[in-house]
Amino acid sequence: MGWENGYIVIWIDKQTDSIAIPDGHKSPVSVVSWSSNGSRLMTGDERGVLVAWRCDGKGNLHQLQNYQKRSGFTHCVFMPSEESSAKNITFLARAAVEGNEAAMDMIDPSKPAKMPGGEILACYVASEDGMVYSIDEKLVIKECVNTATLIKEMFIHDEKKVLVIILHNLTMVSYSYEYDYNLTEIAKVRLAGKSSVSSAIWITNGLIATAASEEIVRVWDVNQDANFCLYGATEVVNCLSYSKNLMTLAAGLMSGKVIMWNHKSGLYDCDSWAYLTSVDLRDSFVQIEWCSDFPYLAANNISDVLVLNKQPITHFYDAVTAVVQVGPYEIQLQQFSPPALMHLRTDMHVRGVTKADENIIMWNNSTVIVYEVDIKKNHSKLIGNFNAESSVMVAYMQTIFTAETNRICLRNF
Repeated sequence: MGWENGYIVIWIDKQTDSIAIPDGHKSPVSVVSWSSNGSRLMTGDERGVLVAWRCDGKGNLHQLQNYQKRSGFTHCVFMPSEESSAKNITFLARAAVEGNEAAMDMIDPSKPAKMPGGEILACYVASEDGMVYSIDEKLVIKECVNTATLIKEMFIHDEKKVLVIILHNLTMVSYSYEYDYNLTEIAKVRLAGKSSVSSAIWITNGLIATAASEEIVRVWDVNQDANFCLYGATEVVNCLSYSKNLMTLAAGLMSGKVIMWNHKSGLYDCDSWAYLTSVDLRDSFVQIEWCSDFPYLAANNISDVLVLNKQPITHFYDAVTAVVQVGPYEIQLQQFSPPALMHLRTDMHVRGVTKADENIIMWNNSTVIVYEVDIKKNHSKLIGNFNAESSVMVAYMQTIFTAETNRICLRNF
């Protein structure tokens, strides 16, 4: 994590203490990017200083090189690790036969560059003035292209050997690259939208999702030069994040709601996306991000970061009523006959719900809250609450049964 005072702070898994690195930057850090296996770190600041670090097995950073450019840095993307060694060695051998010196260096065992199949330490970095630089494995930096426009996002489509750049003015430019990391423009597309791009993310296999001050999310297929829209938002979308493990796209709305779509594996058109649900976080936020290893979604509202955990939606139903959780703090009650519907919100993060007569009981594994409800009149009244370390409860008339450690407790209300 980079801080405004120029410090770089590292948190290591299963360790409670962080490591602060005061050297390297004297102005706010604007770029922090790891290589695929975490052995190299690139950091950049708002005054045009870029630093390459080596990370050892203990999480300590060692400065390798620093660069000074005329404009602050905004993005850095490392080359992905190669998944198919045989395929890329064949590609390298063909390029070497054709006289490509960079390819010759890659297959020469006496050279320090990484062989395909492992971590590749080359990267592309972008600055505020629209300049894109390449930095190879030997830390040699060179100018590649000048977009002359602020760059919003930058992605690498490794299967096609393409660098995709999305500009702030709703333009997407694709560049092909070789093993010498020079860039050649191959396509330029004007993206649809009402204004500038507020968020753009790489999904998978050439799919890019964008939000541009609209109530929809546009998905662009770089491979097919086509696009389609995902609907479900009721207001402007301002941030996006995609989880490869869950195959779920999350979109943050201006009011503080998060809506989600699930992606079917192997399909890449509009029909391969299914709307999942929405979650109301009750506060406007500027950034959301899925955890790479766990089903957690973090939401940043500038002053705080909220972490959401994927969990089964709790529910209850009987012959006359259905109760379904529709958000972390909200349930929906539906009466079958005569038809009636109401929503009930609470300050507690709901983990379970049940019903007895006209009473709704909710709990979060430590606290239990009891409401009296009249669905037809859309009225609710808080009866009381009590503490109970229980995740399983049932209710009958005026009694609540809770399964606690080595015992079953009965409580009346």
